Amino acid sequence: MLPEPIVCLRCDFPRTIRLGPRRVCFQCRYSWPIPGSAASAPVHAVVDGYPFTAQELARLQIYRLAVQAHFFSDGLELDS
Repeated sequence: MLPEPIVCLRCDFPRTIRLGPRRVCFQCRYSWPIPGSAASAPVHAVVDGYPFTAQELARLQIYRLAVQAHFFSDGLELDS
């Protein structure tokens, strides 16, 4: 299941998800097939049940290294 900024063909809602060879609208739940070769991106790995392409895995690795180096954190730091 991959969220995408693709407009629904029925209700024009701007968010849909890709479920295998189909696209589904978040709002009206309308479902339609994805034409041709755009049916699915090449998957190179599955991590915790989520499929990732090589580009996404590289980005994830960079994010992990930034967190380990304390360059980025989700935690709040308050100055006194």
